[in-house]
Amino acid sequence: MMGMDKDKDLTDALVHLIEGKADLAIDKAMLWKEEWVAKCIIFLSNSFFKYDPLTAMEIFGGKAGINKIMSSKCIERYFLQGFGGMFRKEMSNSETAFNSAAEILPNDPYIQFGRAFIYLKMGKIDELLGAVSAMGQKNAEHPLFFLLRDIVLDQKRS
Repeated sequence: MMGMDKDKDLTDALVHLIEGKADLAIDKAMLWKEEWVAKCIIFLSNSFFKYDPLTAMEIFGGKAGINKIMSSKCIERYFLQGFGGMFRKEMSNSETAFNSAAEILPNDPYIQFGRAFIYLKMGKIDELLGAVSAMGQKNAEHPLFFLLRDIVLDQKRS
């Protein structure tokens, strides 16, 4: 896999997911399908934008696999609930899920980004700035940090 950049590919996949471009999100995530975040992006893309729950569940081993995830306190569960809540416009549920994820992996860039993004969507500017600062301390070289920084700067300009 020479020449491939996992962080860039998964950042692109997440951006495509947020934009509702399911096929592009899945294509990028499939390059790294063993990564937990890739599996979540594939699941969310198939569930929310392709309306194909059976294909969505396959990435986690079918119905039994997704049921196991959704009944445990694992990062995948909270990431799925975080973005799922956002897509359903259930911002409070989304915030709760990302906060739970942050308790498990506080320095994970995908969790930090999700948390910051939900604060942006909710208009919680102080929390957003705190999340951006925290991400900059631990993941200043990650493509998601640069994306988040640009989003915040664009918000300040408008």
